[in-house]
Amino acid sequence: MTSTDVSIIETPPRRSTLLIAATAAPAILATMLVLVFVAFESSGTMVFAIEPANVAEAAGLGLGGETLRRVRMGEDATARLSVRPEIISSSVKSVTALEAAVFARQVELIRMFDRHGSIADPTLRRHLVCLAADLDVRDIVEYLGAADAATCFPGATRAAIVQR
Repeated sequence: MTSTDVSIIETPPRRSTLLIAATAAPAILATMLVLVFVAFESSGTMVFAIEPANVAEAAGLGLGGETLRRVRMGEDATARLSVRPEIISSSVKSVTALEAAVFARQVELIRMFDRHGSIADPTLRRHLVCLAADLDVRDIVEYLGAADAATCFPGATRAAIVQR
């Protein structure tokens, strides 16, 4: 054998190469899934978004724009509507949009409903104050009238909604 002759010995793939590939594959797959998710979100297509079926679901999800759109299209914020379990709670099956906004802790929605005249009735206003007090949503209690909260029976309003 001369100094220019080189012998090439083939070796089978080492286990470490396979181990590296097996370890890297989940990370690569996860990265690719995140990139696909980001692409969908950037294009405005929400992959995991819940579409509200009515104004109560829109309010329960805290979607101010969608709630306002539905009210302007004529949906009644005071009508008792069915809501899916993932919107508020599995124990809450039927609420008004006003109640859903309280459950969602959305004082901005309550203000919007008030501006649109949906909370003009004093009995309804007291009902919402009592619900907000039951849920300990202080900013809504203060906005609607903290004095009415003193006349509420603790837990009664929430319990009545759950019983529907």
